[in-house]
Amino acid sequence: MEIPSDSDVTRSVRAELELKLARHADAHVHQDLETALDLYTEDAIVRPANMDPVHGHVGLRQFFANWWAAMEVESAEYTTLELDIHGGSAYQIGTYTGVQRLQGESVGIHDRGSFMIVWKLQGDDSWKYHRGIFNSSLPATETITSKDDQIE
Repeated sequence: MEIPSDSDVTRSVRAELELKLARHADAHVHQDLETALDLYTEDAIVRPANMDPVHGHVGLRQFFANWWAAMEVESAEYTTLELDIHGGSAYQIGTYTGVQRLQGESVGIHDRGSFMIVWKLQGDDSWKYHRGIFNSSLPATETITSKDDQIE
């Protein structure tokens, strides 16, 4: 059953998911592993660009530790373009922007890209990130070397 996009249910779920993505962004900026993991189901699968899928909290814990050891996330923002709710699942498509800085470097990199997340309704009526994929819109070489996308 598809719920009309202008329904009170859709507006409520959209508000919750956007709040969770804002918490996700804040967790990255502050390298807050427990807050980040709390947003995911225990058996979540995330498919980052140029990597094998990351499975569950154990895999996500290592993924975030490796990411934060290499990069400092200065800012991140998510925009929802589409949201469809089907029973206990919600499908969200959107874009992201952010600034990351290689650890030890003084120049940050502006990144932008797309994401798709499948959220699952939990027993306590909250939503958790269950499946997802994200990828940069920048060419792979630009994510590290483009002067146009760097900041001082």
